[in-house]
Amino acid sequence: NLIGTPATGHKICDKIEGAPQKNVYKAANLDEAVKKAYEVTEKGKICLLSPAASSYNCYKNFEEKGKHYKMLVREYGKED
Repeated sequence: NLIGTPATGHKICDKIEGAPQKNVYKAANLDEAVKKAYEVTEKGKICLLSPAASSYNCYKNFEEKGKHYKMLVREYGKED
């Protein structure tokens, strides 16, 4: 599965959408991406955050983005 966020992530999704054996999803932001990851990742499997580009338009640095990601994972994990 690939879940892309704006703007670079959406461009990557557009390039590989329709490729065989690829599930491609576009998310508006990190919150939506984590939610989608929980929906499409089987329980017990791994979902990896792998930024393909900087996100300075949303976060001041990678540490802030990482903290937000961890918080979202914990919150969605409680719903399981």
